[in-house]
Amino acid sequence: METYCSIKNTSENKNNGYACTRWILLNENMDYLHCDDLSWDGNSKCK
Repeated sequence: METYCSIKNTSENKNNGYACTRWILLNENMDYLHCDDLSWDGNSKCK
């Protein structure tokens, strides 16, 4: 998940924002802001 949507990414890569938006829409949550162990094909929620 880090390579696509990372709140720690400080580069000018605009794809990071698109990926974070996609995460919110697909998973219906903003847990990427709070958890470090999320992935696109595995854990998608903080628990």
